[in-house]
Amino acid sequence: MLNFQEILDYIEEHLKSEIEIKELAEMSHYSLFHFYKLFQAVTGLPVKQYIIRRWLIHALYAIQTGEEITATAFTYGFETYSGVFRAFSKEYGMSPSNYLKQNRALKPYKINMEQERYKFMNQKQLKKLLSHWDLLIETVQPAIYPNTGDASEFV
Repeated sequence: MLNFQEILDYIEEHLKSEIEIKELAEMSHYSLFHFYKLFQAVTGLPVKQYIIRRWLIHALYAIQTGEEITATAFTYGFETYSGVFRAFSKEYGMSPSNYLKQNRALKPYKINMEQERYKFMNQKQLKKLLSHWDLLIETVQPAIYPNTGDASEFV
């Protein structure tokens, strides 16, 4: 029986292959229904959105370091560049190339649930949350780990 840290580690190690959510549920010894609910309760994200986000983070870094966009798309399970473009635009609100013009992609790191003691939330989600209180912000800085100085892709 795998705990959720082990599930996140498994996802990270298998990003370049097809990840079946049903298989993750079986590995954790939960029904598929309970796995979906528990995963979202633990991470703050639905499991498929978490996997897509991790694909995008890794793909973006690979593109920034010089890998060809279409090859990177195939490596991380997208059939075409347009699939990456749509997923990225949905997640980040802009194209990968526009994002890379404005930001530097951080080297992906394995999620450590002991360090990540907050709900996973990206800039778009935080801005939506803050808009409920009329608190609009232009930019949100990533969380920085005090021990290592590493920046999280979450805010």
